[in-house]
Amino acid sequence: MANNLNPKEIFNGTDGAVWLSTDTEEVKIGSMEAFSLKQTNIYADVDQSEHFAKKRKIVGVELKGDFTKYKIDSRFINLFEKYKDGEQPDITIIGKAYNNNTGRIQRVKVIGVTFDELNLIDLAQKTPTKESLPYAAEDYKWLEK
Repeated sequence: MANNLNPKEIFNGTDGAVWLSTDTEEVKIGSMEAFSLKQTNIYADVDQSEHFAKKRKIVGVELKGDFTKYKIDSRFINLFEKYKDGEQPDITIIGKAYNNNTGRIQRVKVIGVTFDELNLIDLAQKTPTKESLPYAAEDYKWLEK
């Protein structure tokens, strides 16, 4: 039996969307270029007597991602000014991947988001300006998968 790949079934970022929710607003980011969330498992090595190979026990997870958008406003500068003033707003991101050929949807809610860094100003001749925001999160919940 052949396992044939149907290109129509591949998710495409063009049909995706991202929403950002803070203490003061909830907004769809129409200028989104890329969005990712990655889970890294954290293990502790466990040694057993009379065995050369190590075993591992999961002891936690780390959630990190990146959010890239075209710069069209000062929304993230305003957010980073809150960080500079010692405030830590509650931030949630919802990311949606959609396949318009199959109607399949994946939506994930990323909870407890903290952004790590932002270039406050970044310019280059004849180049559209983008903002790339690496972040960490406390948890995620699948809304659709």
